[in-house]
Amino acid sequence: MRANLPPVLIAGIVLLMISCSKKSAKPTPAPPNDSTGTTSGGSGKITDVYVAGSDNGQACYWKNDTEVVLSTTQPSAALSISVNGKDVYVCGWVNYEAAYWKNGVGMSLQPKTTGGTPAVGYYYARGGCLGDSNYYVCIDQGVELPDDPTTDTYLKIQPSGSLTEYGLPDAQNGAHVYSIAVSGTDVYCAGSGIENVMNIGGHPNLLPFATIWKNGAESSLSAPTSLEPGGDIVYGFAYGVATSGTDVYAAGALAPGQSDESIQSFYSNPVYWKNNVPQTLPGPNGPVAGAACAIAVSGSDVYIAGNVDYTDNYDSPVFWKNGVVSVLSTGEVTATSIGVSPSGDVYVTGNVTVDQPGEDGTTAILWKNGSQTTLGTSAASAANAVFLYTH
Repeated sequence: MRANLPPVLIAGIVLLMISCSKKSAKPTPAPPNDSTGTTSGGSGKITDVYVAGSDNGQACYWKNDTEVVLSTTQPSAALSISVNGKDVYVCGWVNYEAAYWKNGVGMSLQPKTTGGTPAVGYYYARGGCLGDSNYYVCIDQGVELPDDPTTDTYLKIQPSGSLTEYGLPDAQNGAHVYSIAVSGTDVYCAGSGIENVMNIGGHPNLLPFATIWKNGAESSLSAPTSLEPGGDIVYGFAYGVATSGTDVYAAGALAPGQSDESIQSFYSNPVYWKNNVPQTLPGPNGPVAGAACAIAVSGSDVYIAGNVDYTDNYDSPVFWKNGVVSVLSTGEVTATSIGVSPSGDVYVTGNVTVDQPGEDGTTAILWKNGSQTTLGTSAASAANAVFLYTH
């Protein structure tokens, strides 16, 4: 039996999977090595802003607002981006199979069966990062909970292109993974595991719990005591992970509930963890329903992007700096990722839902310090991740 997840919690999953299939004239690719970024503070250095997403159903990224198309033959989307020098690494999916691109050259990351053939099912390369000269990617099987028959994985891709695959085991084989970070020789993945709470009518009642894997070892993330009075269990997701020195940070959503036959789902709460110590995140007017979807750490400052129940009709995109919330917009708008430049500029990606005659989809946007810029085709684009490269 599938857990009856709250709408706000489900929305956090959808944020990372948005793609558009509408067709129109394809944008002209821009030279990948142009340099039109913003000056970083007074250092004389340049910060280039990269955003991974999709436009007209095709994977792409924007460098300083200039679009570069990655795939033009099948439905696709870019979900994460990392840059080192002239090398641009992007991961996502093509025709609902995991894929990545290095400098525009694509490669399938679809897991293989024991017989060596591509695995059947939807797979997404949801998160990627650079570490110890390698590129790391986490692969999520996009099957709705709790029907996932296999565990997720992460890959280490060496500069030579050779791949090493590592499993992300889960007790119930129903894990989902959304983000990855590397610190030294340690690899951290954020997502959800599955716990078998009890049987209801002869069927397992499986619920997700927020999870961090360190080098493939699964650990559940603690729940704030403030959530415990709402029920006898707390379940949720970890959507983002970041490291700073020896500290490990995660961001996600938790919701209390009951494990008996009258199970009742409550709205999720935005939460972040530092070294597995949880803290709920406030809304503009105090405690709020919602979810934290991404996290970035700059020095001693912690930045988190998310979406909260701020207006009567819609969730609102926000970001928190050290727990202090700022509202980015209202209406049908969602935030998807966050990044911070060395000079302290805060960049958040998001999507505006367009629902009107002749148009039905999302439009990719980017906020810089709260100022909004449109990136893609109206009602046919999505912005999923931001990366700041200062040089």
